[in-house]
Amino acid sequence: GTENLKRIYRFEKDASLKRILSFMEYKTVWHPIGI
Repeated sequence: GTENLKRIYRFEKDASLKRILSFMEYKTVWHPIGI
């Protein structure tokens, strides 16, 4: 779990805001609220 969080944090640091928002939207589609 912790290793994955570090990887995501590093990805967000290097990525543009638009890319981050697209990634967040993708995660929301596959993991809707309540799961």
